[in-house]
Amino acid sequence: MRKTAFAVLAALLLANGCTSKYGSQITDVNHYPNCYAPIAELRADEKNVQTGTGAGAAIGAFMGALVGYAATGKASGAVAGAATGAVVGGLAGYGIAKHKTESDAKVRLANYAEAVGQDVNQMDVATASASKARQCYEAAFDTARADFKNNRISAAEFEARYKEIRNGLLETANILDNISINMTEKDKEYREALAWEAQQREMPVPDPAVYTVGSSASKGKSKTKQPVKASSDPELDAMARQNASFINSRSSMDKEKEATQAAIDVFDQNAHDLMGIGA
Repeated sequence: MRKTAFAVLAALLLANGCTSKYGSQITDVNHYPNCYAPIAELRADEKNVQTGTGAGAAIGAFMGALVGYAATGKASGAVAGAATGAVVGGLAGYGIAKHKTESDAKVRLANYAEAVGQDVNQMDVATASASKARQCYEAAFDTARADFKNNRISAAEFEARYKEIRNGLLETANILDNISINMTEKDKEYREALAWEAQQREMPVPDPAVYTVGSSASKGKSKTKQPVKASSDPELDAMARQNASFINSRSSMDKEKEATQAAIDVFDQNAHDLMGIGA
């Protein structure tokens, strides 16, 4: 049994952290480590989160294996227990199924607020990091272009710098895109939870657009600086506000992704005009 449990534990530890939800690093950092630093920090933060989640899954698997073996006396029971323990230990986060099965409304709403808050924070940090990297790369490209035009660096040097800048921006755009894809599913879950809560209370479903920056529903509220309440139920109203903050953060992140892609297009055109190179 010990061999079985430890085998499952080892497999989970090996599997954890092998892949990044941000995709692979494609930037060879030689000239502009300061520009890549915000992206490197994002990757480091992700690795830390993966390590914590993986450790929880591994511990849960090992304890599950012990319980499974004690209950059945068989290796198969240990494996089944390990699988269950891994789910409990590593995947104890928010989910619509978990939301619906939680009988305590206060716990449900607290879990919802915490989950939305974590996702908003992730998007805001990613957006700020991407913006910082983009601005740094934009300044670096302007300098490299001027240096090449004034014969301070060679054509080969300019091309190397251009490629590093381009890959840094492309990697940044890929990270934002991967986060946005992940948030699409989260958005569905949060909206479904809001609708489900309204149904339980036999109340109309609040419209998060009331609180969304730039939406038609939120225009004309600058005098009071308070959005119109989407529901007379304070708990539903709070959920709608939280959902709107999620939508606002995602919108900002998507705009930064567009700005990053636009910068790539500008650099490609400039590189082509100067040297006939570019993607």
